Amino acid sequence: MDGCGVTAVRWIALEGNDSQRDVGRRTAPRAAFPQMAVIGDSVREMIEFINGSGLGAIGTPDACAAQIERLWQQSNGGFGAYLLLAHNWANPSATLRNYELIAREVMPRFQGHAKATLDAARRAQGLREGLAAAQSQAVEDARTRYQAELTKRSEVGV
Repeated sequence: MDGCGVTAVRWIALEGNDSQRDVGRRTAPRAAFPQMAVIGDSVREMIEFINGSGLGAIGTPDACAAQIERLWQQSNGGFGAYLLLAHNWANPSATLRNYELIAREVMPRFQGHAKATLDAARRAQGLREGLAAAQSQAVEDARTRYQAELTKRSEVGV
């Protein structure tokens, strides 16, 4: 399937509520794409339908990446391109920010560019609890040694 392309509705913002606000500012998906039969009587219901049905991802970069990953798994071998369906749901600066978020935070996950960073984040997350405990113990040991030193000095009269 590597020669195939996949097209999906998507709108990304740093926070899910921001993306819902941006989408709600402009024409609702039903009016913009009457052939898509998006179910819902409100923008929130339509967004839930788009996200829940796999038709697209309207939300955070993580939500978009998860949707692409689901499509990848369903394709049983991958696809050649992920096409973004352009629309006028938000103002130009929000639209530009949407494209920047996809380029910087979503697509590198599928191009290998973010592999080292994501691997390091997973390793750090796995080690964090143990390292934090060791750091806390080291601080406590230093306090104990300092208190002992102060006690010894006061006994000697220094």
